[in-house]
Amino acid sequence: MLCHNNVKEINRSKKEKLVGYILSRIFYGYLWLVNKTVKYEIINLHLLKELEMLGYWHGDSSLMMILLMHLKNQLPPVDVVITADWRGDIISYILDKCRANAIRTEDGLGARKNLRLLINTASTRGRVFALAMDGPLGPRHKAKELLPYLAKKANLDIYFVSFKNSPSINLKKRWDNYSIPLPFSRIEVVFEKYKNKVN
Repeated sequence: MLCHNNVKEINRSKKEKLVGYILSRIFYGYLWLVNKTVKYEIINLHLLKELEMLGYWHGDSSLMMILLMHLKNQLPPVDVVITADWRGDIISYILDKCRANAIRTEDGLGARKNLRLLINTASTRGRVFALAMDGPLGPRHKAKELLPYLAKKANLDIYFVSFKNSPSINLKKRWDNYSIPLPFSRIEVVFEKYKNKVN
């Protein structure tokens, strides 16, 4: 298992740590409930055995974590790139419960300082490397160059997972139109090879 804290430890006050502790348990409990009550339709499930590099949209991050819960016994170890800030504390806890590993990097240009770590992690065989292709700050559904760059360095093909869920709550004031699935909803999951195939 790779280390969760792959960036310099960010100092947090006791109050911030307590809030993070409480929120992480609340959010995990909610996602656990959703996972137990939703009806899944997974298209191209056979592609799981081919996955080594996986992209998704930032607005589907909650759906991605729920999917990892659902498939945790069918997937190899998964490494997910997430933010290094306080939100990452919460996400890291949830990913750990999903048997996934958080690779924490700074947002924006700060991620360049961790580029060697990302290349080495992406190149590790027998694992799945995943990140939000339009993250961390958008524009929405406009893929950044990081995952194709890492795929080229690791000589791997990119697969993409998309979601349709109903009913749901969508945070329309956020740049990513963040989707929060509701208990007893339906989630359609589609795995496919990313259009920009690595040669």
